[in-house]
Amino acid sequence: MYTKDFEPYKYPINRNVRNNFDIKNKSKWFINNNTNTQMKPKSKNKKIGNRWKRMLNDYSQNTTLHGLRYAGNNELSASERCFWIISFGLAVITAIYFIVNLVHKWQDMPVIISLSPKATQLTSIPFPAITICNMNNARKSVARTILETSSKFSSNIDRRLLSDFCDEDPLLMDSAIDNYTGDWDSLKKFMIKVSQPCHDMIVSCQWANNHKVCSELFNPSLTDEGICCSFNKVKADYIFRNPKDLSDLNVTFPNPSANWTPENGYPPNTPAEYIPWRPWGAGNHLGLTLVLDAEIEEYYCSSEVSYGFKVMLHSPVETPKISSFGSLISPGRETSIEINPTVGMATPALADIKKEKRQCVYSAEKQLRFYKTYTQRNCILECEANFTLMFCQCVMYYMPKDSFSRICGKKDEACSDKAKLAIELRYSSPLTNMTQLLNGTYLPNCTCLPGCYWIGYNKVHSSSPLANSYKIKPIYLAGKTSSYFKTQCVAKCTDLSEQSLGKVPDKKTGTLVTAIKNKIQEGSHIQTIERLWGSAKRRNKKHRGTARHYLDSYLTEFDWRQNLFNDPPSIWSYGAQIWGCAKPTQIKKIEAFQSISLRTITSAPWFVSNHTLHKDLKIETVENLVKTHYKKFHSKLLHHPNPLIANQQTATIPGNPHRRLKRRWCRDLLN
Repeated sequence: MYTKDFEPYKYPINRNVRNNFDIKNKSKWFINNNTNTQMKPKSKNKKIGNRWKRMLNDYSQNTTLHGLRYAGNNELSASERCFWIISFGLAVITAIYFIVNLVHKWQDMPVIISLSPKATQLTSIPFPAITICNMNNARKSVARTILETSSKFSSNIDRRLLSDFCDEDPLLMDSAIDNYTGDWDSLKKFMIKVSQPCHDMIVSCQWANNHKVCSELFNPSLTDEGICCSFNKVKADYIFRNPKDLSDLNVTFPNPSANWTPENGYPPNTPAEYIPWRPWGAGNHLGLTLVLDAEIEEYYCSSEVSYGFKVMLHSPVETPKISSFGSLISPGRETSIEINPTVGMATPALADIKKEKRQCVYSAEKQLRFYKTYTQRNCILECEANFTLMFCQCVMYYMPKDSFSRICGKKDEACSDKAKLAIELRYSSPLTNMTQLLNGTYLPNCTCLPGCYWIGYNKVHSSSPLANSYKIKPIYLAGKTSSYFKTQCVAKCTDLSEQSLGKVPDKKTGTLVTAIKNKIQEGSHIQTIERLWGSAKRRNKKHRGTARHYLDSYLTEFDWRQNLFNDPPSIWSYGAQIWGCAKPTQIKKIEAFQSISLRTITSAPWFVSNHTLHKDLKIETVENLVKTHYKKFHSKLLHHPNPLIANQQTATIPGNPHRRLKRRWCRDLLN
């Protein structure tokens, strides 16, 4: 095979030599027709080398790779060809380097986490399960009854359990009571007896802007804080694998539950009334609103150094750990919790990768012993229960267990705390050496990886004190007095939101209030209020808030409400007869500032209208006050001795001149 430029007619061969030449006999000699010199035939290796040389030269001339065609160009100098050869070689080496890095990166992290391009509707995910616990471990009235009861065996057991629950020194009892380990039935009866019932804790409920019976929304649940109240948590049949063999609270659900899982979601055609309920939309009015009663007078011993509630948001198919992850809520305050759900999903191609590399688990890949649905929290809690049973020969009362497992008592507290700490350190600090902590006991690796499908709820909560002067609706009192409500109860709202508002700096808090109080008392008019109002809006513009945040530090000074609004002649109504005829847009600015100030001072909830607020506080609106002042002023003009002033009481100016467009006169306030 010849190359394109090969021309055999330029190199003729002698006919006799060509006829007598034996290609197979390489020892033959042949004679060149031009020079008649004897030549030795080429070796096989040299022929192969020339062939590859011709092929590479032909490839370099016809390739489209940048730079390589210049390396094989015979018309270029040797230095230029060498430059292009070196450049091409460096480019190939660089490409190989980056390819190797990508391969190593894929081997280390084969999963890429990114934001989904598709929007997820709020109605396709469940509203979070909410568990609320009173920090009171035992009610005072029940504790006194237990302590004053005659010394019976059952009463002594309750005394011992009471001292254990409250971390008190054990009372003097006989050896039988001292060595009594107890069983689940006795412990469950005691916890139900001393805990605050859900119908006493939750006074009023509002779900999706509709008032509901709280017993239909909340059910008692067993947690590490004792017996608490849970909302939107599915029944035990969908949480545990064998609920009949599991020692737990016997709870009846008034509403049916659906077999929802983070991976499979809701079954097809699931009705809206099935638990877990789905949110109706974003906003406080479409969320959950509660009124909670702390029963402070019933506090006997608290799980913390304060009184109030612990609240935790979690998945509807998980068992919460309130003591470690719960948020504290104080009584006597209105608390708002903003919920931002986060949903994790995996592509089908991820299932072909080993779980050690993708670092997540599908529900079908790992079966838990007690829990029916795999989540990382369920796996860790079950691992903690199994290790505690192996290390201490008992389990804590809130852990998943069967009816034959022994419940850990006060004597086992040190051992169970070590087991709990070891499991927590295993997942928070895997490199920690726990041989000394566990006295050489082997700590099993439960490999509780996150689920490939999961749902989380991030929360941002804020609170403000309940106002002493605010009138509480009877529907929220539940037969109690208003003063009781303001000291014992919590108004709590939870809602799903699209985004969070930024926090307002605290440096200038209170500056606006002081400026308004001083400026208005000097007899200024609408321009002063407008200037202060605009300044507040400019300060707060980048925080997407309003001037209301700058009034929060003045909430306790209720004398300001009386001085600013209930004593108009001395404060802000100076010259109302004159500036009251300003444009409606200017009057609206003062009305808006007045409404925001009243709402801030009284901490009025969102569902209270401005009209109701003015009516309850007996404060006139700006429009009504201006009309009242001008009518009083106009009545004095009729019989005034000065004729120029007396003419001002007429309906129009003498001569009835034309008004400029959209211009109001003072006498228009008479209508």
